[in-house]
Amino acid sequence: MWYEVVGFQQAPSTEFLYKKCSSGRVDGSEFDERLEAALSLVPKGVLNGKGYYAGAYQGVYVLGQCEGDLGGGECVNYVKSAVEIGRSD
Repeated sequence: MWYEVVGFQQAPSTEFLYKKCSSGRVDGSEFDERLEAALSLVPKGVLNGKGYYAGAYQGVYVLGQCEGDLGGGECVNYVKSAVEIGRSD
């Protein structure tokens, strides 16, 4: 089953989506360490969660999800690619 939300722009199924949810700012190595730890949780969580993972590490919230008929290995590969984009962006 596939559904769409009226008025919400649709994205390709393999596109990396993100949103900054806080106006607060953390700079420097503290932020880098927290972000890295949070992002590293996603691929393993998606694999263990059968295509879905939501979690947090010290106030950095992450979510990874695969849709459709992606198998476990293929899903994790897409999520790893998205995590790399998140690290560089």
